[in-house]
Order: sequence, then C-alpha cells, then structure tokens
Amino acid sequence: MGKTILVIDGSPTWWKMVQVTLTAAGHEVLEAEDGAQGLELAETEPVDIIFSGCQLPDMDGPNFTRKIRSLREHKETPVVVISDSPDEERKEAAKSAGGTGWMVQPVMPEKLIEAAEGSAARIDLLEAKANKKAELKKKRTRPLPVNEPPRLAFNGLVQGRNRNSLALNRARQKASSVCSATSPLASASSSRVGSRPSASWQARAT
Repeated sequence: MGKTILVIDGSPTWWKMVQVTLTAAGHEVLEAEDGAQGLELAETEPVDIIFSGCQLPDMDGPNFTRKIRSLREHKETPVVVISDSPDEERKEAAKSAGGTGWMVQPVMPEKLIEAAEGSAARIDLLEAKANKKAELKKKRTRPLPVNEPPRLAFNGLVQGRNRNSLALNRARQKASSVCSATSPLASASSSRVGSRPSASWQARAT
C-alpha cells in the first residue's frame, strides 16, 4: 500500500529524482525546501515517511528530526536522513535525535525505493501492534453478560402470581365457610315468613 512521503531538501534536481522514483513505486510525494516548511507540512498533511537532508538551508538534520519528534502525531514516524558525506559523527547525531535511517549520497533509485519500502513495512507493523493492543484492552474492559437477574425477576413474578392465586383460593374458601354458617338462619327466616300467611288466612276462616 502506498504511503505519503515528505522530502525535505534544498536541491531541486535531487528532489525531482526522488519524486519520480517514489511516485513510480506507488507513493505520494510532498516537497519542502527547508526545515520550517517541512514542519508545517508534517503538521497539516497526513505524512507517513520523511526523507530529510542532513544539512537544510535553515537548520541541520538532527535539529529538524528533534522538532519532528516533538510533534505528537510523529513520535514514531520513520525519518531517513540523507547526508552528502559518510561522517560517523553526523550519523550518530541523526540517530540520537530520533532518526530511523541513514543514507549517503549518491543515492540510487533502487536504494531509495528499498528505504521507502522498509519504512512502510515498519509503519504497518506498528499499526498492527497498536490495533492488537487496542483490541485486547477492549476485551478486558468489556462487561460480562448477566443472565441471572432477568431469570430471577421472571421467577419472582411467577412466585408472586402463585402467592396471589393461593390468597384468592383462601379467600374463596373463607367466603364459602361463612355462607355455610349462615344458611340455617336463612332457612329459619324463610320458614317463619312462609308460616305467617298461613296463620293469617286460618284466622279469617274461623
């Protein structure tokens, strides 16, 4: 997958060669003439890889790399420093500042592509590790499914219904016993009411 590569160097000829080479390899190339412009592009554009000259018009390579590393979004961005001399002291300074690669001019197109592809592979590896870490963290913080409370609530509802049915049956039984206890009075009252007309009619007859 192609990456967005920022190239900072004061030489238009060299930058043109880099642009043609990396664009043909499937990458998008951004140009900056000095460190200040490079920092501005790094903050405003989605830059994946940076190729920087060891000596820029306004600052040296290590100073530029330190400024890049101070940006939150570029703590891990690959920074390849390209020098015009095989100076070990410069190489160590670039590495101490946070550089991830070192190349010496003249840089052949195939070596440039190799450096870009190696940096792209490093980015993909870091992204994969970050995604895996985020997934593990998500699994640790995910709440466990709770099935018991709904089951208990349903059982409680059934038990409540059973208790209500039992209370209703008891009330019915009590009402039935009360009715049975009062039925003799009702019979006696019926017999008295029925006897009065009979007595009254007999009195008239005599």
